[in-house]
Amino acid sequence: MLPQPPVIRIQLSDRRHCIQTESKQALFTLPGETEVKEQSFQRLHVFCETSQKPGTTTHHRCSATGILFILPIVGKVSIHDLNNVIIADAGQLMTIDVSEDQQVEFTNVYQSEWISYLLWEVKTEIKAGAAITDFDIESYAGRLVNVPDKVMSAIPLTVQLGLFNGRQDYSLTFPNSEHKFIFVIEGAFEVQNRLLHARDALSIPYCSRLEFEALSNKAIILILSIHE
Repeated sequence: MLPQPPVIRIQLSDRRHCIQTESKQALFTLPGETEVKEQSFQRLHVFCETSQKPGTTTHHRCSATGILFILPIVGKVSIHDLNNVIIADAGQLMTIDVSEDQQVEFTNVYQSEWISYLLWEVKTEIKAGAAITDFDIESYAGRLVNVPDKVMSAIPLTVQLGLFNGRQDYSLTFPNSEHKFIFVIEGAFEVQNRLLHARDALSIPYCSRLEFEALSNKAIILILSIHE
């Protein structure tokens, strides 16, 4: 039997699993509608967008031991894990060590404004500690920005963000194939000849070349490269 090519999967925004409470709305791209771990993507066990009501505190129960990433989209959020209380703002990426079934506390520090943030979990035995990394996509519009940190070199995940205007294209090649998870934060893109609108995602296993084109102005893309 001939080997089967890797399956590229689109996760549409309107098919995300929704958990709604009085304090928040959480939309899960991963693990998906049935909430089973088999729908995770490689080391990426959870990918979620949360909108949180002003002045509220909510909790996220971690599904795996590893590292939790938090990326504020609108406003700032206070995060309390077992040892730290840290505030992350838009333009920052936070990482904290977590264990399976651990609850992490999220507080909206505003009294009249909703906030929104992305979070994702990467399964790993590596301990990185709590860290915040600043990044600036507006000053580097038209190209991808790596979000490095001294602790991230050991983490089996690379984070890239980019702000693009319509008809700008981009291509990347990799010496070793990697698993790519692409999430469109704003606007629309064509990625690997597939149309993605805001909050759509694309999972590409064993990717050696990545091509995309922005189809709208001020479109923002997030690319997670998952290493073995």
